[in-house]
Amino acid sequence: MTRTQSAASRAAAIGHDFCDTPTGRSCGGPLILTVTDTVGQTFALPLLRGLEGHWPKWLRWLLCPASRRHRLRRDRLEAEFKRIATPIADGTATADRERLFVDIDNKLSR
Repeated sequence: MTRTQSAASRAAAIGHDFCDTPTGRSCGGPLILTVTDTVGQTFALPLLRGLEGHWPKWLRWLLCPASRRHRLRRDRLEAEFKRIATPIADGTATADRERLFVDIDNKLSR
């Protein structure tokens, strides 16, 4: 190698000599695929179970505040929905109240 060659070309030459097999194919690709597949299969089921809501007991403390917030928000929406439902049924509600009623109904139906 000469002094004028760049560091990238020298690194490429070293990698070429080290990682090529006699057939001319790189050995790094299959190795990386094997490692990532093993890691992926190891964590796939626990991750999927967590996303489905089956949390381990030692993480349930995270679930309680989130479900409590969701329940309180839903209770407030239902109370507002019931409060607005009577004027809507009577036909005495304003257009703003009707829009609010529809918005709350859409949020509750999710």
